[in-house]
Amino acid sequence: MDMEHVGENYALSEVEKISTFLNQHPSLETLLDESYHAIKGYFKDSDLRLDLIHDDDAKSDYLLISIVTDVANVDEILQRFDEFRQRKWLAILERADSMLTVDVEFR
Repeated sequence: MDMEHVGENYALSEVEKISTFLNQHPSLETLLDESYHAIKGYFKDSDLRLDLIHDDDAKSDYLLISIVTDVANVDEILQRFDEFRQRKWLAILERADSMLTVDVEFR
């Protein structure tokens, strides 16, 4: 797992835990790279953060990509996010096996 490459694209909250998770699910590395480029096509000035989330109800873990953006125009950002999900994210999500999700976070 090339954590240096992942760290170039995403701010990482818990590097060791994320690294372990990615080593257990190596197909996610390609999806993270694809996600980065797809997101930057819609949110080029936004920062991206990657967190490992534990879902107690499902007793499983997954990665959350947060698109961290300024609250310049909430409606425009949400419309752009919806367009991104429809045009790009659904194709990525189908291959993520419930281990990767994305959301918008306002600063």
